[in-house]
Amino acid sequence: MGVQAGHTSHVTSTESAPAHHAPYERIRESWVTSLDSGTFTLRDFIASPQEPLHISCERLVELLGDAQHDDSEFGRWVFRQAAVLLAEIEPDTSYIDNNDFTHTAKYLFVGTCFTPSARSLLDDAEHVPEAERLISRAVSFCETSQSLGTMPLLIKGVLASNMRAWVDTESLENFWCRPPSVSSASFRELLDHACDVEARKVESTPSKALSRPIEMIHRFCAASSPSEFLMWAFSQRSSLPLPEVALSLRRLLAASLGEGARAYPFLRPEVEQGREMKPTEPSCAHLEFRPGIYVDVFGTLVHHDGSPNVRLVQVVQDLMKRTPRVPVYVVSDS
Repeated sequence: MGVQAGHTSHVTSTESAPAHHAPYERIRESWVTSLDSGTFTLRDFIASPQEPLHISCERLVELLGDAQHDDSEFGRWVFRQAAVLLAEIEPDTSYIDNNDFTHTAKYLFVGTCFTPSARSLLDDAEHVPEAERLISRAVSFCETSQSLGTMPLLIKGVLASNMRAWVDTESLENFWCRPPSVSSASFRELLDHACDVEARKVESTPSKALSRPIEMIHRFCAASSPSEFLMWAFSQRSSLPLPEVALSLRRLLAASLGEGARAYPFLRPEVEQGREMKPTEPSCAHLEFRPGIYVDVFGTLVHHDGSPNVRLVQVVQDLMKRTPRVPVYVVSDS
């Protein structure tokens, strides 16, 4: 499972480190002074030996929120330790416990979906095995509680890491990280039900043009190859987690299909440019990932029928006024 080439971290350092919560700084100080002993784990700082781990999820969420933007060795240690801790929590049939677990676990994966400079457990190839074990445990929680919780967001983060890996390695041969558990029959049934609910909501809207993110997650879990998933995503004009790499993926897909790409209208621009570019260009290595907020045009700010989504346009305008220092990018993959 996964490609062999190294997948480098996309976490970038800044001139001034972001402010962290007091508990994070206290743990960092204790960790630095006790690093040589090598005997401490993250659990030593957030829970007593007798305390059930699942009630510490709220503390883990706060720590992971800080560690997402900490490119130091301590930030990486927090991520590794959090993955180990979560994998130790026993599956439970409680909806609340399951939701708390998946809500916490998603912080290990979803950072790059919303802020390109944030950390993901999958930034480093060496963490793929433990990431897959954690995802499988999250799937087990969903199956025992018969609820998805925030699992779709977790898988969205995994999909984002796959997208970057496909472009970085210039290959659509296999999945960077997708454990077999996400394709299990019982988990697929949960996704099927969620897709049905999502479809009914779309049909009940006047424009019938709402995006269907759970269907995209379902397709990613069920696809036999990256090419199969991307063929569906581009043909449906789905909003992918990383719009800034969508063009590179479409070109890579066209190159992998060769002459067969001419049969698909959504790939024709890439086919026409094929004579002027190498099959594997461009690589994600030359792309500049800018921190900020990215908003899709088609299907988000503009309905599929061409009419503007007035409510979301107003939300974006208000957001730009409230956070003038955070750039807002309006993007389109067409």
